[in-house]
Amino acid sequence: MRISDFRIHSIAMADPPLRSSYGLHQPYALRNVIELISDDGVIGIAETYGGDQPAKALEAIRGQVVGACPYRLTGDLSPMVEGGASGLERSQTYNVPGENPLDAAARTYSAIETACLDLIGKSVGKPVCDLIGGRVRDKVAFSAYPFYKHAGGGGEGDDLRDDEYGEALSPESLVEQVQQMRAKYGFGSIKFKGGVLAPEVEIETLRQLRQALGQTVPLRIDPNCA
Repeated sequence: MRISDFRIHSIAMADPPLRSSYGLHQPYALRNVIELISDDGVIGIAETYGGDQPAKALEAIRGQVVGACPYRLTGDLSPMVEGGASGLERSQTYNVPGENPLDAAARTYSAIETACLDLIGKSVGKPVCDLIGGRVRDKVAFSAYPFYKHAGGGGEGDDLRDDEYGEALSPESLVEQVQQMRAKYGFGSIKFKGGVLAPEVEIETLRQLRQALGQTVPLRIDPNCA
């Protein structure tokens, strides 16, 4: 089996004005979706960070990808990620996710690796988990991911989206957002994006979330690098 084509799709998804320690989300979130097409028509898919630079980095290795064997490709590309910055340096959090130049090669490599695994799994009729050691569970629960946010649903102009949750910049409004999410989607756990408001406000938000949710709902906080 050989890879006969390599497609890169740059996409933009409407994104509400969410807040994090990195700042304010823009009206669109960018991603790059890649397809590796085998000579017998099987397609392996992966996605990675969006924007021009990640797309250009993927395009730059097209010559190494097309014509390659997916079983050997990531091994052939391994020099991309050997040596260089340490894992600690690559995992720093002061740059916006996807913009650390020290792990740019690893991001490119991982997208190709994931697409190869998907392609191989589809070609042999096995899920990817069976290719890397076997499944350890039959299902994975989704967690609600509430953010402090300004009013607005994302998008611009004719593509402006409805704002389902409204502004949430206080403990009370954040709790209301979570209750809406749980009522609509049935989330059994919460991952709260912090690192935005004053510490005492976020502590109070957690207290009110715990009071509203009870003691049995798992509650996590994700403050990025705050």
